[in-house]
Amino acid sequence: MVDDAHIPVRRVDIGVPLVAKKAKGYFLRGPIPLDWLQRAAGLPGKAYILCTILWWFHGMNPAKPIKVTTKSLKEFSISEDAYRDGLRR
Repeated sequence: MVDDAHIPVRRVDIGVPLVAKKAKGYFLRGPIPLDWLQRAAGLPGKAYILCTILWWFHGMNPAKPIKVTTKSLKEFSISEDAYRDGLRR
């Protein structure tokens, strides 16, 4: 049996850190279904932006129902009318 101390070791750079770094700020979690984005992109108004916001909320906590706040709509420059219209579409 060979002692571990006698096994040659060579470090290989794979180009990616092995420890994930914590993301700075907010981010959009993927993968995002492309057909869903394509359908939203074909709708008028702010439907595509609303689609992105809904996916963002879902990514933050997939187990909870999505609750869109007035503050989050303002951060993305969406009026409440555009929000309701986008949901209908």
